[in-house]
Amino acid sequence: MEEGERTYQSMASAAREGTPPVMDFLVWRAWTVRMLANTVVARDAPVEQALDDLSSLELAARARLAFAFGSAGGAALLILAISIFVQRRVVLPIVQLTAAIDGTADDASYGVRAMDSD
Repeated sequence: MEEGERTYQSMASAAREGTPPVMDFLVWRAWTVRMLANTVVARDAPVEQALDDLSSLELAARARLAFAFGSAGGAALLILAISIFVQRRVVLPIVQLTAAIDGTADDASYGVRAMDSD
């Protein structure tokens, strides 16, 4: 951009001092458009880089979110498996034992009542 700065300074000095410019108007116009195009490219480069950075951040966030959902689903399945195991190995035998004891108690009380009525 140093060449552009020098050319612009010489054109500005010529306009201020009233001396003939280093290039005519049509050449100056074409040169200015070309320089502005270079400026736009330099301006757009950080924007493109920021968009690329945002894309990579979005991808990383989606990966973390997928991992979090997978972990939550795995934890839910583990809790379900543990609850089924506890239901079958602990709760069901206690229910069966309680029913058997209640049945035995009913039989014993029937026998006691039968003996009292004799």
